[in-house]
Amino acid sequence: MLLRWLLASACLCLIRIAGADSLYEPSDPILQLELDTFDAAVYNSKKAHFVEFYSSWCGACIGYAPTYKQFAKQIASWKPFVEVVAVNCADDKNMPLCRDHSISGFPTVKYFKPRSTSKNDGVVYRGNKYELDKVERDIATFVHDDYKQMNHELLPMFEPVDNSKTLADMWNTAGPANFLGVMVQENPASIAWALAMNFHNDRNIRVVLARPQHPEVSKQLGHDANNRFMLFHRGESTPVWTSPSDAKWTDIHDKVMEFVTHVAAPPKGEKTPAVEPQAPAPAAEIDMSQYRVELADMKSTISYMLFQEIARQQVVEGEDLAGLKSWIHAVSKYAPTTTPIRRLLYRMDQWLQNQGPSMSYEDWTRKLEEVHTDLGNPLPREIEWVACKGSKPHFRGYTCGVWVLAHAMAAEAYKQEANNATFKPVEEFLDPFYHFVVKFLSCEWCAKNFRKEAVNFKMKEVATREQLVMWLWRVHNFVNKRLSGYHSDDPKFPKRQFPPPVLCSQCYTPDGAFDEEEVLKFLVRYFSDIRQDSVQAPPEYKVNEYKDGKLQAVGARHLNPKFAVHAEKVSNLEEAEERLRKEIDASPQRQWRDIEGYENLSTSGRTQFYFIWLMVIGIVIVFAYCKYRRNRSKFWKTFYYHNDFKLCPWSSDSTGRKYAA
Repeated sequence: MLLRWLLASACLCLIRIAGADSLYEPSDPILQLELDTFDAAVYNSKKAHFVEFYSSWCGACIGYAPTYKQFAKQIASWKPFVEVVAVNCADDKNMPLCRDHSISGFPTVKYFKPRSTSKNDGVVYRGNKYELDKVERDIATFVHDDYKQMNHELLPMFEPVDNSKTLADMWNTAGPANFLGVMVQENPASIAWALAMNFHNDRNIRVVLARPQHPEVSKQLGHDANNRFMLFHRGESTPVWTSPSDAKWTDIHDKVMEFVTHVAAPPKGEKTPAVEPQAPAPAAEIDMSQYRVELADMKSTISYMLFQEIARQQVVEGEDLAGLKSWIHAVSKYAPTTTPIRRLLYRMDQWLQNQGPSMSYEDWTRKLEEVHTDLGNPLPREIEWVACKGSKPHFRGYTCGVWVLAHAMAAEAYKQEANNATFKPVEEFLDPFYHFVVKFLSCEWCAKNFRKEAVNFKMKEVATREQLVMWLWRVHNFVNKRLSGYHSDDPKFPKRQFPPPVLCSQCYTPDGAFDEEEVLKFLVRYFSDIRQDSVQAPPEYKVNEYKDGKLQAVGARHLNPKFAVHAEKVSNLEEAEERLRKEIDASPQRQWRDIEGYENLSTSGRTQFYFIWLMVIGIVIVFAYCKYRRNRSKFWKTFYYHNDFKLCPWSSDSTGRKYAA
């Protein structure tokens, strides 16, 4: 048992989840950290850190990546104050880091103050992370508040000028700068703080904060002064530019840069050159490989779900634990996969049902590793996609696999529950799937949208197995339509309505609408035909479908061996193995083998084993010594006549001088 545990631990050290490429390039002004670099970079640092925890397969993270890149570029000049950071939680080695920071969904953004010392100093940013102007002003406020609490040496740059200071006094603090910016704002003066950090190292401009009551402000702007910015050029008493009161800090920044860098805006009357119209690009040919139902994809999906998604939670309890129990039970019952994987799911289901009221990730991982090793590691630990493989590592992948698994399970439930009049699709399938997506699918945006779709498509009203299959199909097509053209949409495999006519022409009516009766037949048949050999294509043959003597469709069928998913119930296999194990353990032969196999003995058993062998060796030595003593007087006589010596006594035939054997 100890040897098995050591081997399993050694194998785990070599495991690495593939396909965890970053969404960010080295050229982006974003510091990319990992488990072994995070603590040294973030903790005990003089600057604050704004950290995005993301997953490279998550559609919401893919969609947010351009926004986060733009955000990092806009505050690149704030680097002495704030570092923009990203951590890819899809990388297996970063999972402990993301779990320690209680990342329950992606993308999650946290702010770490200067001189942070532990994960407890990280604060989740609750604002709208897509509204960059607000995010940047919030960060400026965080930095100001932290500097004030720390009494930081740079705190004076955030403080307003005294009302007694004149414009000349302000210029005296500007050094050799040619421009002076005065931001008029009451607390919280987030725009002024953002501009102060942005131009801190710019020798050509000095930015100060003033209150609306300042005499110089009243002189220049009157009573309508709050949230306005004045830009002065050296030697001039009136501003060269004044901002409107509703200007964003980035608008002010861009206008200031025009003056500071002497880059003027283009004349209003200048016309942009005409652009010749381009011919529309030809429609891309559909790659049919994306529609195959592959066993390898479902195995990778189940593996990632068990080893990553569920294990990501520090503690699972209450409704979350109840939802997890129902989902694992549904997967163990309906997932069309190999017998060893079904046995693994069955054992995890049996174990999980007895857990409560809470379960830690250590308990889950320990049991999962134990069962996985005992069954010969039936799940792949290096995640690879076949039909769900995208043109880039962050496209498709896991979310594609989740949909394929759900459709295949629905088709299996449709067949398995054909004669079950008490089958309740919501309680036994859709509710568990809903809880898994909402609570354990780490794509926070996906979970939020699925909540809406469950309500809009009336999930609770599904009453039959036919409605179960069709409900998933409708929702999936709606999601494909919503995400078509979005950042997460793979340009090589654009999202389309399923099934396309080339895959099922009979699924469409003459006017182009779906024939739902034919769609149902197609879905059950299609998601039951699972390819097992992803390396070499199995032999296939063509099938022509006719209606009223006319050819309707041409399809391909594979000669790969069928699963017979529930040809033999996993529960029967498990019960038979348990009976056999008990019989072997109780047999005398098994007990004798345990004694012989001293490597498997306990310390006391080994002591007894060694003692018995020492006794045997001692008896042999005593016997040999006694024989020697008995024949010692005859030694020289034997040596003289025969030049031979034997321990056996002389025979009774003394004349022949023969020895007894």
